[in-house]
Amino acid sequence: MELVFPSNVDDAMVNEDICPPLTVQFFVPGIPKPKGSMRAFKSATTNRVILINDSKGTKPWQETVSAIAREHCKIPFSTPVFLYLEFTMPKPKKPKFSKPGVKPDLSKLLRCVEDALSKIVYVDDALVVGVTLKEIYGKETGVYVVVGLMPG
Repeated sequence: MELVFPSNVDDAMVNEDICPPLTVQFFVPGIPKPKGSMRAFKSATTNRVILINDSKGTKPWQETVSAIAREHCKIPFSTPVFLYLEFTMPKPKKPKFSKPGVKPDLSKLLRCVEDALSKIVYVDDALVVGVTLKEIYGKETGVYVVVGLMPG
C-alpha cells in the first residue's frame, strides 16, 4: 500500500493534524448495547411520523462510544477503512454455550458502534468496506475498536 501525504508535510515528520494515523484503536468499557429496529408511529398532537429505537440503552452507549472515539481520533478517515470490533459481554450464570450465542445479535451490536463512529472516526459509515467481528464472555465488558485504512 502506497501512502500519499500532502506536499506541505516534511518527509521526516508527519503531522497528525494533517495526516491521520493508519489505524485508530481504543477500548470502550461498559455493557455493549444493540441498535434495534426503528419503530414508527404518528403523533396525535403534531400529526407527524416519529421514529424511535426499540432497544433500551442504545443512545447512552452510542454517546459513550462517540466520546471515547473523539479522544483517540482528531481527523476522520475520508477513504475506505476496515473495522475490527471485539465485544466482551457479561457471562450469564448458566450460559447455553461456551461462547455468546444468544441475544443481542452481533450484527445489531455492530450497527450501534458503526453509527457511533460515523463523522468522528470516518466521514461516513459507507466508507467501512471490511469488517471483522468477535464476541466473547469476560469480566471487563465493553468493545475493543480498531479502524484503519483499507489496503489496496
